[in-house]
Amino acid sequence: MRPTLSLLSSLACFAALAAGVLVPRNARADDDTTSDGDSSKEESPPAGPHGFEAGVRLGYALPMGQITGSGTNPALSNFYSGMVPLWFDVGYRASPHFYIGGYFQYGFAFIGPLSGTSTGVSPCSTLDCSGNILAGGLDARYHVQPEETFDPWVGLGIGYEVANFTMSQGNSSGTLSFNGFQFLNLSLGGDLRASRSFAVGPYAMLSFGEYSTCGTSGAASSLNCNISQTALHEWLSFGVRASFDTSP
Repeated sequence: MRPTLSLLSSLACFAALAAGVLVPRNARADDDTTSDGDSSKEESPPAGPHGFEAGVRLGYALPMGQITGSGTNPALSNFYSGMVPLWFDVGYRASPHFYIGGYFQYGFAFIGPLSGTSTGVSPCSTLDCSGNILAGGLDARYHVQPEETFDPWVGLGIGYEVANFTMSQGNSSGTLSFNGFQFLNLSLGGDLRASRSFAVGPYAMLSFGEYSTCGTSGAASSLNCNISQTALHEWLSFGVRASFDTSP
């Protein structure tokens, strides 16, 4: 009987030891599971940027279409061979996906060949010529995946455009301007998020507009005019955009 009792005692001790070891091990597994769950929650991606946002764009734009529907050579590229647009926008991200705001653009224009003059010679061969393209309006964007590191977006906008062409010689100068609405700005791009509040990436935009009025100004006098035969023109621009937002 003593060996039997000894064996039973040993089994009981072993069972107690096993129970003491196994129960804490299961508890530790549960703790590990909970810890992993908490860790996965902490590493979940942020909701995405929202709140006030400001942006700046820098690129190059190509002219297309015509300034007017009449004239010897009314092509927009005859007056401007291109421009470097400096674009500023500020607005609000109502949600990580949707943005709406306003914009202002100052474009440093390059003067075109100005062919088709009565003399057959560009006036800029003897005069100093310069130009700029001003624009402002409203735009909206839809961001496809704002929670990701790279966020593609598409945009729509409307605005008003003023194209200035200035000729000067010595202390005298005169400016010819064309004014009209930009009916539609189509844009697309992508934000590469460097931090939660800063992103940078490429963009491309095609704007459609029509000049309806014109004017001249100089030291002696100024004149306003209406363009009777209007025509559609476009600017195709591409470059780099940077944005800053106030997301917490």
